[in-house]
Amino acid sequence: MEAVRARVSFTCPGLLKQSSPARNPRFGWLCCGDGSIGINPFRPLPDFLEAALTGTDPRCRAIQKNLRRYNNAFAFTSVKSNITNHCITGAGPMGFQIQGGLYHLAGPIVVATEDRPAFAQVYFHDPAEATNIRLGHFPEADQRFLQELGQLIHSKNNLVRSPFCVTKRGTVTRLL
Repeated sequence: MEAVRARVSFTCPGLLKQSSPARNPRFGWLCCGDGSIGINPFRPLPDFLEAALTGTDPRCRAIQKNLRRYNNAFAFTSVKSNITNHCITGAGPMGFQIQGGLYHLAGPIVVATEDRPAFAQVYFHDPAEATNIRLGHFPEADQRFLQELGQLIHSKNNLVRSPFCVTKRGTVTRLL
């Protein structure tokens, strides 16, 4: 648990018991069940991702400002909901509130001839072409960051390393 506390970059005053000493902080039930739930430390981020998330140069600031768009560029499905920011205040990670239902929309695997591939359809293309497709949806994206993030996802996510590929004619071919 100490390794996790060392990595936390902000303190949530609603969860940290104010009466506990700084050397041995006690967390409330909402966070970790008053210490009964252990959380494994995060693995270090790849250098390019750590730099993009913590850097202060204009390139890093642009990536940080558009994190939600980068997340959407690599999503398998689109999300539909009625979002309301009613009563959301305070510091910490950005949150949002949903009113009603949350839907994940997945289209067909093969793209209609008049459409550009999107969401899961992009993963059926080779990584270089996938980066170009993502740039078509998000032209102001940093191409190098998209390529590096795509390579990372392909190396770590088994769902992305699919044994299928869509040919230029739109047919699905089994590779393995």
